[in-house]
Amino acid sequence: MMYIESVLALAERFSSLFGYNDPRNAFVLIDDLHSAGRISGARRIPIAELTVNGLRTVGTRRLQVTSSVTRYRRELKYLASMI
Repeated sequence: MMYIESVLALAERFSSLFGYNDPRNAFVLIDDLHSAGRISGARRIPIAELTVNGLRTVGTRRLQVTSSVTRYRRELKYLASMI
C-alpha cells in the first residue's frame, strides 16, 4: 500500500505529464504474477500458454505454474482492454 501511495503522490506531483485530469486514472492495479511471471519472462512463453502445474527451470530454480495463472490471464486481458 505504501508503494502505491508513493507512486500516486509522484504522479500527482507531475500531473501535467499525464493525459488525464486525475493522474490516478492512468494506473491499473493487477496482482504480482509470481512464478508464472518469472517463467513467462525468462522462457519467453506467453502467460496464456502456461499450463497449470507445469514445471519450468528458471536459472537454477524449478518453478511451478499454480492455478493462479487463470486469474492472471483475466487481469492481463482487462489490462489490455484499458489500452
